[in-house]
Amino acid sequence: APDWTSVNPNIAVGQVSEIFLCLLIAAAATRELAGEPSRLRHPTLVAMGNWSYAIYLIHVLVLWEVTYRVTGATTFIGPPPPPAYSHVGWTLLALGIVLVVSWFLSNYVEQPIEKALRQAVRPRRAPAAEPPAAE
Repeated sequence: APDWTSVNPNIAVGQVSEIFLCLLIAAAATRELAGEPSRLRHPTLVAMGNWSYAIYLIHVLVLWEVTYRVTGATTFIGPPPPPAYSHVGWTLLALGIVLVVSWFLSNYVEQPIEKALRQAVRPRRAPAAEPPAAE
C-alpha cells in the first residue's frame, strides 16, 4: 500500500487546480473568439499583459530583496517565515515596485528593441519596375 503520509498536500492541490485553470482559460478564450464582452479587455489588464514578460523577469529579484530587508533571510530554501499582517505593507510595496519597473522595462527597453529587430529583419521591397515608355 502507498504511504500517503509522504504526499505533500500543497502539490496535490496545485495539480488538481491546474485542471480547472485550464478549463477556465479555455472558456475565456472561447468567449473572446466569439466576440462576447469580456473583462479581460480592460485597459489595465491589457497593459499588465503587455508588461507580463518584464514582470516574469524581475518579480523574483524584487521578492528576494524585500524578503531580505524584512526578514533577513538570504535564501528561499527552508521553511517560510511565519505569516504576519505586518508583511502586508511590504507585499504591496513589492507589488508596486514590480509594476513600475515592469512598465519601464516594457516601454523603454523591450518595445524599442522589438521594433528595431522587426525593422532589421523586415524584407526589403524591390524597387518598382518603370512602366514601358509610350511611343
